[in-house]
Amino acid sequence: MITLYQIALFFVAPLIISALALIVYRAYCLRTLKLDNPDARSSHKDPTPTGAGFIFILIAGLFALYWSLISETEPLPFLQDRQDYFFLLGAFGLLSLIGLFDDYKNLPALWRLFPQMAFVGASLYQFFPTDFSLLNGVISGPLLWVILFFGWVWFINLYNFMDGIDGITTIQSLFLLGGLWFFSPGEPLFFLILGACLIGFLLHNAPPAKLFMGDSGSVPLGYLLGFFFIHIAALSEAHFYIALILPAYYLIDSGYTLIKRLLNKQKPWQAHREHFYQQLTTSEKQTHRRALTYLILANVITLSWALITWRDLGEMPYIGFIGAYLSIGLGLIYVLRKRATGIK
Repeated sequence: MITLYQIALFFVAPLIISALALIVYRAYCLRTLKLDNPDARSSHKDPTPTGAGFIFILIAGLFALYWSLISETEPLPFLQDRQDYFFLLGAFGLLSLIGLFDDYKNLPALWRLFPQMAFVGASLYQFFPTDFSLLNGVISGPLLWVILFFGWVWFINLYNFMDGIDGITTIQSLFLLGGLWFFSPGEPLFFLILGACLIGFLLHNAPPAKLFMGDSGSVPLGYLLGFFFIHIAALSEAHFYIALILPAYYLIDSGYTLIKRLLNKQKPWQAHREHFYQQLTTSEKQTHRRALTYLILANVITLSWALITWRDLGEMPYIGFIGAYLSIGLGLIYVLRKRATGIK
């Protein structure tokens, strides 16, 4: 059980340090013009400092390393030893550093994609045994590794692409960390540390945002969350569906948009304004708050379905998956139609 001392040291302290460090980082960005300038596809209208994800990722990583020095147990589940632990934190940090270069220099797409593929491939080799399977062995062998590799890379990129309005990925990540905390074995202290750093960042990222996390935040978050969703999915048949239910809003929004753009022969990696949440927003901040309200509601729905799947559905956990995706999908259609007809 987590103690008050651990809460103070690994929640309150990283929250405060993250919030204060980001004030300093914002001042640096304003002085050096490290800004995200709006264009026709942007959902903001003022130049805003970006790359702040590197700061809270760095702080979370340092607190996790400190825990490893003072404790014999690691603050992360599913890892076999300290080699795994340092490998995961190293990948987490390096992806953030590469993202920071992209935030500042706008790297070509392949320069961003290749490191992601390399880290995913190395992580699959490092963390997962050769006999790893899902759904009690139904998904296994070469097909599984292909699905895991491309699915994980896709999840990293959808997590990046979905970070398009004030607060969206910060709030989504907090909900996902809460769900992972509940459904993971043990007491994964790192979720508490990272959640605290994200709350510290949210103080600057809520509408109207004073800071953006950029690729240096969204890419490593997508990598880390993908790692845990794969492991959660392997625990049982119910957990397999729970791992798909928890990120349902991001999967539905990004999946639908990707398919639509491919059918229209548009390049999926180019910036656009076709996501559901982008259709709900303009540069006016009240529309950002409205979209975040829908996001919070969607996550409450997915968490509810995940709990129902885990507790009540027994041998039919797929019903929870169907219920969650129908609820979110039909809800998004209703909201967009309501907006199109001008109903308040």
